[in-house]
Order: sequence, then structure tokens, then C-alpha cells
Amino acid sequence: MAVTITTDGSLDRGGGVVETSGGDKYAVFRDGSFSNDIHIFSSIDGTPSSEYNGNVGNNQPKAWIDIAIDSTDKIHIIIAHTTNFSSDILYAVWNTVTDTWTNSGEFVASYDEGAPTYPGCAISLDSDDYPHVLFVDSVKQTGSIADNVYYTERTGGSWSTATQIGTRATKTDSYHEPRITIRNSDYREAYYYFDSGATNPAYKTYISSWSSESTYSSNWFGATVPAITSTTSGTVYRYHSNTSETIYEASTVVAAGAMLSNTELSASLVDTDRYIFYIDTSGDTHYYYNTGSGWTDGGAMNTGTYQYIIAEWGYNNENQSGGINYIFEASGTVYYDSLSFAARRVFVTHV
Repeated sequence: MAVTITTDGSLDRGGGVVETSGGDKYAVFRDGSFSNDIHIFSSIDGTPSSEYNGNVGNNQPKAWIDIAIDSTDKIHIIIAHTTNFSSDILYAVWNTVTDTWTNSGEFVASYDEGAPTYPGCAISLDSDDYPHVLFVDSVKQTGSIADNVYYTERTGGSWSTATQIGTRATKTDSYHEPRITIRNSDYREAYYYFDSGATNPAYKTYISSWSSESTYSSNWFGATVPAITSTTSGTVYRYHSNTSETIYEASTVVAAGAMLSNTELSASLVDTDRYIFYIDTSGDTHYYYNTGSGWTDGGAMNTGTYQYIIAEWGYNNENQSGGINYIFEASGTVYYDSLSFAARRVFVTHV
């Protein structure tokens, strides 16, 4: 049954939902107004408790947010500003045991040429709980300024020098909408939007170094951000949609014309079973699943007029107990619900 977390939140710039090893469920997302606050809520599956509502460093209104939980139940948060500051990419850690900051507003990187046109960030944790981050920067190459995706990590005492990910073949190429996952042997998978030519999603793999760039051809311009998951055996699943709101896994159509225009999809993984969460053309939360024999329409989960949905998934420290946690939003009201592992079909709830 859906639970109202707050009437003053927004998922339009990311956020996330995680579960601790003890079963407490947390959500992190930005304030719904134009304040410079982010929300951290616990117990979101019952009586939500506001653990924090305030500033993180010089956090900005509409800043992009992504989160991951580590093996000691700390939530790692990455923040990308939408305007230019001295510390444009910030990192913070929330301790769910004490419900206090372990660190708040740690400097990661500054923008080279001012704020990018399409800011964004993503975080994933390796098996040692070290953070690995993708972010968008606005950079100059051969006289032209364009967005590009950069990678940095903090496996030592400080953040590494940022590495350019997008293979900028011409000076007008632009890259944004980054997603990252850590998979087996702590290999890294970067997934992002290549805004040039056919405007396709692109990806790279890091084993001992970053691979060459690969793309999926699907006329992706103007559509939703991608999602990426990976199994313990190292199989990677990449999702996106195109301008006709058709959902893809790699280059395979999952559902044609299924999504509400200008909304975002999310993805999760339970062992090797795949799940896609999205807002359908009626404004309902909806899902598809694949247990190995093809994609099946799971139907609507919550009926309404929703704009955003974010499902929990993480390669390391996945603590979901009995179901896939997800949060979703309708015009500033953020809700929590879960999809039971036991039943592929779910009862529709009205909120």
C-alpha cells in the first residue's frame, strides 16, 4: 500500500530509495520548492520520519542527486549543481545508525567552463564501500564548449583526477545523462546519452582501463534518461527509450509507445530477474518484468497522474527484503511503495 512521504518534494532531478541491513527504508530527494534543501526520510514504508531537511554544502535548488548505500548502512550522496559555484560537484555521507552526517558537502570537482547545459551525476559503490562517480562538466575542446561526462573515484584519501568518458570525436559532440554501476570484480560500467548525429545512448566498460565507446542506434533524442543494472556473473542490462516513448533493453523493444511523454524510466534486478519501472500513458506507475523467457507486462501498480518513479537497485549492499522498493511523485507529493517478489501481478492502489 502506498505511503505518502511528503507533500513538499521533487524527484525531477533524481534521488533514491535504499534499505538498511536492519530493514529500515530511506528516501533522499530534493525539496519541492526553490529552497536549497534536500530531504532525508526514514521509515518511509510506515510512518515517515524527516531525519534531515536542509542545506548540504552550497547545495543549489534543482541540483541533481544520486545515492547508494554501503555495507555499514551509510548513504553516500552525490550532488551536481545547476549553476556555477566554487564546489560544483559535492559528496556527502549520511549515517543511518545515528541519523547524522558522517561528512557533509565534501568537494569533488568544479566546472571548467561554467555550469553544463544538462547537469547530472551518478554514484555507485565498490566492494570496499569506495564511491565511484560520473558527472557532467562543460568543457572546451578545439574552441567549442560542450557538455561531457567525467569519471572520478575516491578509493584513496582523495578524489582522483577526473577522466573524460564521452569520446568527443568532433568539437560539437555533447554527452550527458550519466549512469554508473559496479559489477563483478569491481568492474565499472558507464552509461550515458550521446547527443550527436543519431543521438544514441552510449557506454564504456572499465576493467584495467576504459574501453572504447559503444552506442545503441535508436534515435534517442528528447527521451528519458537511461538505466543500467548488472548481475553477479557480470551480465549488464542497459535500458533507454526513444522519442516515441518506446522502452528498449539494449536494441530490443520491451514496450512500444508505453511511456508518458517526458517522463523517466527506472530499472531493478532481483538475482537474474529484470524489472523496468515507468510512468505509463495514463499517468500510472507501471512495470515490466523478465524472468528469462521474455518480457511480460506486469500492469499498473498505482493509478494517478504521476511524473517520476525511482526504483531501488544497487550491485553491492542490496538489502531489499521481500520486494523492490520504489518512490514516485505527483506534483510535489512523494510516495513510497514496493513490488512484492512473491507476485508478478500486484493490486492497483489509489493515492
